[in-house]
Amino acid sequence: MDKNKLIAQFSDYLNHSDSEPPAPTDGMDLFRLFTELAALKSEVKRESKQVKDAFNQFRDIFTLLENNNKQLSAELERARSEQQQIVNKKLAEVLSPILDIRDRLVDSADATERYQPAWHAPFSAQHKHWIKQSAQGQAMTLRRLDQLLSEQQVQAISVLDKPLDPHCMQAVETAQNVQKATGIVLKEHRKGFTFRGQVLRTAEVVVNKKDNII
Repeated sequence: MDKNKLIAQFSDYLNHSDSEPPAPTDGMDLFRLFTELAALKSEVKRESKQVKDAFNQFRDIFTLLENNNKQLSAELERARSEQQQIVNKKLAEVLSPILDIRDRLVDSADATERYQPAWHAPFSAQHKHWIKQSAQGQAMTLRRLDQLLSEQQVQAISVLDKPLDPHCMQAVETAQNVQKATGIVLKEHRKGFTFRGQVLRTAEVVVNKKDNII
């Protein structure tokens, strides 16, 4: 394209620059455009509201499911706790007589250990051996019984030289020891036990009493 032709085209453009632009060929006008935009805006609002409503419904459902899950978990935990309490109660009922048997075994072992024949009775080597074997057998049986009790979480209550605790101790006798404070346990008549953290049997103890008040 030469220089003269370019100048002619530019001159023609300037001569027609003030003329009206050609009308749109598709018949589109501003009113129709605004109408369609308004309709589109309404549709977007309606769909947005539907999405928001659906989201709120899902949120309510999730909240309900979460609350139901918490309630179910609490009920299951309560049921397990009640079941465990029933089991513990039944076990305690079985273990209490075993503790009485242990008391008799301890008394028998102590009596065997302290046994001394009368001065006029024969005390042969065979007699001494029998006493020794009997004491060893009783001690072995007692250790085995204590092991079985420990496996069931039955523990002896430590009471000596401790203040009287009415929750796990019962004062059945008083004594006087000026070197210790009033209310301190001096002796244990019957051993107490706990079962899984709960008092299974209170200990029977002798309590120090220096004054008129324990």
